[in-house]
Amino acid sequence: MTLGIIPPPALAAPQASQQTAAATAVATTAWQNGAFQVDRSALVHRSDVVIGRPGTDPTESMPLGNGTLGEAVWAADGFTVHLNRGDTFPDRKSPGRVTIPGLKTITGADDFSARLDLYDGVLTESGGGMTATIYTRADRDELVVDVTGADPGSSQTVSGDLWDRRSPSAAASGAVLPSPRPGRTTGRAAPATPTAACSG
Repeated sequence: MTLGIIPPPALAAPQASQQTAAATAVATTAWQNGAFQVDRSALVHRSDVVIGRPGTDPTESMPLGNGTLGEAVWAADGFTVHLNRGDTFPDRKSPGRVTIPGLKTITGADDFSARLDLYDGVLTESGGGMTATIYTRADRDELVVDVTGADPGSSQTVSGDLWDRRSPSAAASGAVLPSPRPGRTTGRAAPATPTAACSG
């Protein structure tokens, strides 16, 4: 075996090397003009959750929330959401569960698709000619379920199941269904004028 000495590669002139490095840095880094230049929305959207089939089990739920009001959303009985609030600990007195059976048109459709937008915290479900856009408002503790494509002539119902030790009741007519509890949750239904009643 013969060992030889390999000469070092020729060094470029320092000025030319610095110019090349500067050009590369501008083209490939988020640090530009003395500050980070990042399209946060586009960066986070690369990690959106794409859902190919409806999750019918609570273990397949998608999380939504605003830091105080949190929800676990899944497709049982059309649309089911388990509500939680950050101020209910340590007793874990969840406000309860809400079900919208009329959304079975979406979750039971052959063309079902859904996407959880991680940047804006919006779950969009589509299928059967209907779309549900579901999110928690950032400025108020309200769960919004905005449905398009529903038959305006059909009645829509919302069921509220309260856990033990909860006894509020509510009734509403119109597009917004209020809850009498502090930290209100609001459901917005299809364009048809729904009527709903919840009781504990």
